Amino acid sequence: DKVSARLHAPREGERGKDGIACLRAGGLFHPVAIAAGDENIRVVDAGVPAVYSFSPAGELRDTLRLDDLPEKAALGPDGAIVLARQGSIELLQRDTRKVLSFKSSVTALAFSPDRRALAVAGGALHDLSSGTRLFALDGDAVAFTATRDRLYFLKPDTVELRDLKSGKLLRRFAIQTPVGNHGTIASDGRHIWVSGPDTWRLERIEIATGMVTRLAAPERSITALAVAGAGLILAGANLYASLIDKVEHNPGSLYRLTEPSGP
Repeated sequence: DKVSARLHAPREGERGKDGIACLRAGGLFHPVAIAAGDENIRVVDAGVPAVYSFSPAGELRDTLRLDDLPEKAALGPDGAIVLARQGSIELLQRDTRKVLSFKSSVTALAFSPDRRALAVAGGALHDLSSGTRLFALDGDAVAFTATRDRLYFLKPDTVELRDLKSGKLLRRFAIQTPVGNHGTIASDGRHIWVSGPDTWRLERIEIATGMVTRLAAPERSITALAVAGAGLILAGANLYASLIDKVEHNPGSLYRLTEPSGP
């Protein structure tokens, strides 16, 4: 693997030479999910709690207040929102609300490419749309994401690549940055991106070769990631920031990395 220099933490509206741009400086307490589309960027902030909708340039357009503090969340198409706290799951879409419960805690949520809401609980992957258990996992994941026919499960020190339909383990990648229970993962099908609280790091794994590139992040804790076109959206968490962090820059900011291959 290789390590790059730290990504510069730019001011709001500024774009650094390393490809990182600050879309919005500060204001995010504990983001746990991002969905980035052509028209907006949605962020679930578990520390408020709320779902924010930003323009692609970072302008706040709308705020949806949530009743409870979620531990995990996922944002799907057509405005769908899935929230989890321990073993309870809440699905919100338009004017409908559905509540599900598991005997064990839900440790990760995501949407599949065919718009199904998926959850990891009790060491297995579950389809929330049909209420079925899809397949067992080798332990719970702290986060996961999907692209086409692949699933990427983030564990504390590894990433597992599995077939979406069968659950077959295809590859396992070691990661160098400990992510704890609040790690985040994103993938464009060619690369896997990983980060987490108190790490100052982004890790990029090239799926074809397994090569890991470590980038120092623009702030201490990046707790939500999403692929956006040829780039990446990053959300920092003020929750984990130190006093020195708050003096040197604006923790809890929203960024766009437009050159994900690094410097």
